[in-house]
Amino acid sequence: MDAEELAPYLALQERIQQRLCLRQKDPSDPYYFHDLIAVSQLVIMSWPASMRILSTTSSMADVLDVHIQNIRHRVAALPKSRSRELLEPPTLPAAAAALLLQADELLADGKPARLREVMPSLAEAASTHERGRFGKLVNHQPMTEQLRIALGLPHLGSRTGARLGAVATGQLPRSSAWIKRSQVPQLIPLDWYHRHLQPFADRITPLTRGTVRHVRRAGALMLAQLASGDPVAECAEALEMPLGRAHTSIRVLRRRSSDHDWQMLQTGVQALAHEIEQKVSSPNYAHRRWILAQWIIPENDWKNLTNGLSPRIRDLFQKKVATAIVWALATEGDYLFSPLIRDKGRGHRLPGGKAVSHGVAGHLAALTGDRPILNERLRGYAERLAQWCDAQHVPSGSGSAPEDAGEHAVQGVAAEARCLYTECHEE
Repeated sequence: MDAEELAPYLALQERIQQRLCLRQKDPSDPYYFHDLIAVSQLVIMSWPASMRILSTTSSMADVLDVHIQNIRHRVAALPKSRSRELLEPPTLPAAAAALLLQADELLADGKPARLREVMPSLAEAASTHERGRFGKLVNHQPMTEQLRIALGLPHLGSRTGARLGAVATGQLPRSSAWIKRSQVPQLIPLDWYHRHLQPFADRITPLTRGTVRHVRRAGALMLAQLASGDPVAECAEALEMPLGRAHTSIRVLRRRSSDHDWQMLQTGVQALAHEIEQKVSSPNYAHRRWILAQWIIPENDWKNLTNGLSPRIRDLFQKKVATAIVWALATEGDYLFSPLIRDKGRGHRLPGGKAVSHGVAGHLAALTGDRPILNERLRGYAERLAQWCDAQHVPSGSGSAPEDAGEHAVQGVAAEARCLYTECHEE
């Protein structure tokens, strides 16, 4: 092998060594190795499908082909219970290097568009040639959700069963949409729900307000997974959603739906992802939550919002209730996770949070009196506040706000938002 042919293998060796030396907290380790193992096994099971995708040198391809053909002949003579040898790594250095390089190139640094382009054909070939082993791979081999989604596998509470042909032949939905996780709201808005998720919800009986909330919450988690490929726990954290509540919504819906129903939910979420992708501009919901993390309605705005209403609706408690409502409207969030109810939207309930939560529920359910009037005013106010948030600058890379950012956000919004109600009222 000349120096030019050897170069990509030396580069791969260096990249692997660098990853092995990464600090333990680095998120790229160990997920890279999980995916590298999974794709290496997929290459073996689907061989020679990967050769139609990659430009491996003929000498290394021949070495890998000899290894795979030899092991297939040995496996064919073994009892099924002993066929694990097919997935064992090559013992010859050249074959091992060729296999690892193919797997690394197929992973394409985790780029979703590339993964979704190349993985379905490998999954189809693998499930055709090695059905049982492919099933064990997708059910037991750790891999990122990004890779799982690219393979067209069920995710978020699903498990691939015996009907693996459906996975590889397109009966399960795959998304070619590319969206950012910051474009995912904490709770799927009702208009999105009616367009894309209601067909799934209608199959659940009885359909209660609580069930609708579970569907909207699970939909947000699934959308975040499509955007990032991260597991549920990381998506819940990014959405500032308590992990226990996230798991509860998934578990409740999964228990009350069939595999076919669950695929309907996946199809709806992917249609929603395409809708978001096609928009000229989409709100940055993470940006809005960051700015409003410690926000409360400024006193002057509260006086304007409650002008002419009963004194009972103007007190401090009602102001907290209204702030939680505006926060939920402006961020498309779940008021149950409002910063006035839960610590940063994902921790334990704050003292008095339960009372505020009940106050919001009662306020939104009211059909008579001053509260429906105030609700209408709050909606206009929240819309203008959301527009103001979208116009503000948040430092790049600030996945979470620094400790004093909330205070600055409160001061900034309080100063700028004083005119929000007045402008809206004058229009």
